[in-house]
Amino acid sequence: MAKSNLIEQLDEAVDAIMAGASVYDPDCAADISDAADPRLAPLIRIAVDLRHLPSEGFRAELKSQLVTQPPEAALDGASAKGSINRNRRADEAGVAALGAHDLRAALDGLAGKAEQRLATMDGCAVGVTRFSTQTCPWERHPDSDELLHVLEGEIEVTTLTDHGPVHTAVPAGSLFVCARGLWHRPRPLSPGSMLFVTPENGREFSNLEDPLREGRADAAANRRRTSRSKQAPVLSAQDIRGALKDLKALEISSSTTQEDAEEAFRQLVSLNQCGLFVGMFSGMAPWERHAAGDELLHILDGEADITVLTDDGPFQTTLRVGSVFVCPRGLWHRQYSRKGVTQLSATPQPTQVSFVPDPRR
Repeated sequence: MAKSNLIEQLDEAVDAIMAGASVYDPDCAADISDAADPRLAPLIRIAVDLRHLPSEGFRAELKSQLVTQPPEAALDGASAKGSINRNRRADEAGVAALGAHDLRAALDGLAGKAEQRLATMDGCAVGVTRFSTQTCPWERHPDSDELLHVLEGEIEVTTLTDHGPVHTAVPAGSLFVCARGLWHRPRPLSPGSMLFVTPENGREFSNLEDPLREGRADAAANRRRTSRSKQAPVLSAQDIRGALKDLKALEISSSTTQEDAEEAFRQLVSLNQCGLFVGMFSGMAPWERHAAGDELLHILDGEADITVLTDDGPFQTTLRVGSVFVCPRGLWHRQYSRKGVTQLSATPQPTQVSFVPDPRR
């Protein structure tokens, strides 16, 4: 039977359920089990089970999920019911719904918007933006670092310090961490795009020529904030490809040691409670989880399958080149790459690792 016919039948079924019908009758039959195509039955049973929920908003969402998704895709992997519940609980908890985000598609879909937010990570917005020639106002984040990863083009970031301004060129393929509490301003040197991880709370802006010197009290407060760190912030760009040049790809096996894994990944700099690592591996990684925060994965080359253990069961998806994924804190997860993957990660420290089949038990 053609796909269009399946969708039309599913559309009719959902309309009947939303109207209050207790059974689905695609061909004037009296029972759901007599549906023309058996592939529809699991989706219809889910919808029938949920038809008495009191929320009209949820009914509308359910109808949208069932009608707009092709039946073949909806029946592949986890059930639609589990996916809806899992994402709903994630949103209610204030974390991003699980899923990979294609950066190229997000950039192509900007359509005049300044930026596209894709996910959240420990109170930070993860997204993409394009830049041309306009210089942004000064900004600072009193309680959190900001990550700028230039995908195309080049920017220059000026950071105001007590010893004077520091100018840092950040070309494509490089990243820069704007340290908390420091005024900074990115200036495009050529049109391009970037991935950002920006704190959502406490963000400050200024159009003054030198906001660092705006009153003695403000300057003193800035010095107190920056002195909290035990070491001076790194105000240089990190070349991701350069860091990968002399790293050997890790082929994970039963004989792989912790030392082998640590040698295969290089830390570039820190981002809040995370280390920013780059590395290459193939095979099945062990389970891991991070109690201190969410983890960000950005696939630079290749692809990997990721499994996350949730209360609704395992969530699985494929992370392809050019995509990002945020794994919420505290959830066990692991990756598998058959042909090899190169990735950048913002990984909270410390990391808990397990080699048992189900580390939750």
